[in-house]
Amino acid sequence: MDKDVEVQFDEDAYREYEKLQGVVSQGKSSRKKPTYAQLLSSINTALRNIKADPHHGDLIPRKYISKYTVKRYGTDNIKSGISWLLETSLHTHR
Repeated sequence: MDKDVEVQFDEDAYREYEKLQGVVSQGKSSRKKPTYAQLLSSINTALRNIKADPHHGDLIPRKYISKYTVKRYGTDNIKSGISWLLETSLHTHR
C-alpha cells in the first residue's frame, strides 16, 4: 500500500513559491534565464517527482551541508532536487 507524500515548505520558501506563481499567472517575464515560467515548471516537476518517489534525488554529502542548514531544517539528511531549487533559484530573481 502506497502512502501519500506531503511536501512541506518552510515559510520563506512557500512565500517565494506563491510570489512566483502570482508572477507567472500575471504573465510577467524575466529578462534572464530561466524565465519565471521555466523556474515554476522546474519546481513543480521536482514536487511531482518527490511525491511519486520520496527517495528521489541524490543525497548531498554531509560535508557540504552547513551547520546553519542542519539547524534550520533539523536534519543533515538532505537530497538534491527541491532543496537546490528553493534555496538557490528563487533567490536569483530578487
